[in-house]
Amino acid sequence: MLKRHIKNKILLNVVETIIALAIALAVFFLAFNYVARTGTVGGVSMEPTLRHGEWVFINRLAYKLGKPKLGDIIAFPHPSGGERLLIKRVIGVAGDTVDYFGGYVFLNGAELPEEYRMEPGGGHTVAFPLTVPEGTIFVLGDNRSLSEDSRYLEVGCVDLKTVIGKVPFRLFPLNKIGPLH
Repeated sequence: MLKRHIKNKILLNVVETIIALAIALAVFFLAFNYVARTGTVGGVSMEPTLRHGEWVFINRLAYKLGKPKLGDIIAFPHPSGGERLLIKRVIGVAGDTVDYFGGYVFLNGAELPEEYRMEPGGGHTVAFPLTVPEGTIFVLGDNRSLSEDSRYLEVGCVDLKTVIGKVPFRLFPLNKIGPLH
């Protein structure tokens, strides 16, 4: 009788552990795919704000509840496909007119104050001035000299449907953990 009781207790513990693991995996899967995820900065296009190899938090719900705003940092898949993410700053939204010359950005006729920008510079293959089409946003990297962004036909204006989420927070390195601006 005692052996049977111990056997049943062990079996019950195993079943409870399997159920707990299944629930934890389901919660993780749902959270990672629908609520939040992490990403790694690849390259120097967002310097000085973000550096190569840093880890960021991506809020996947941010734009299910609202739309990207000027200055938001966002993540979206590289237009060529694959797993590579691009992380850029929103410079213009639908209806805005963006002009770019001499390395400076003009939004709706006024120079955009960009204290986050590393330096002016960098070329472009898109014709300016450009009016941002409905359902899209215009994005730039903070390091304009070395950024693959909306100034180039390969990226162009980013379709809102492809935006993975807002990047509001740096997770690593630990000495730089905190909100992004």
